[in-house]
Amino acid sequence: MDQEAKCQSYRLVAHARTRGVFVVAKLYYESAEYLLIDDSSGDETVLRRFPIFSPSGKQVLLLLMNDEQLGFAIQVWRRDGHRFVLDWSGSPHADGGYTSYKLVRWPSESTIALQSETSFDPPKTNLLKQFTLRHAAKGWNVIEVR
Repeated sequence: MDQEAKCQSYRLVAHARTRGVFVVAKLYYESAEYLLIDDSSGDETVLRRFPIFSPSGKQVLLLLMNDEQLGFAIQVWRRDGHRFVLDWSGSPHADGGYTSYKLVRWPSESTIALQSETSFDPPKTNLLKQFTLRHAAKGWNVIEVR
């Protein structure tokens, strides 16, 4: 048996019945992936972070911090039949040493309010910014909050 396979385990996190999916954590020695498994078809979607569901459950938000491939990013996935597909990915305000993202609220399917906190080398202080992701005809756009 492969040594790497010995370091994996699976945990059922939730059966999000109203969303039609099981959320399963695939745990590695020092990281994790999350599987959204359609509860009627068994189709899987692999996500890099824990999903935050939209009000209807037709979309999920991922807040990536220090991801080994993407760094600091936000992803919006949308339901496409029995799977979720990547709808948008971006790194707003990730221009310092470390950027963390926080969901402020998700009032509608087309509007997501977020906050970023970017740290810099001293003596520069951390920078907090509020912004909104808004879906329009051409896709998701970052709207700065003034």
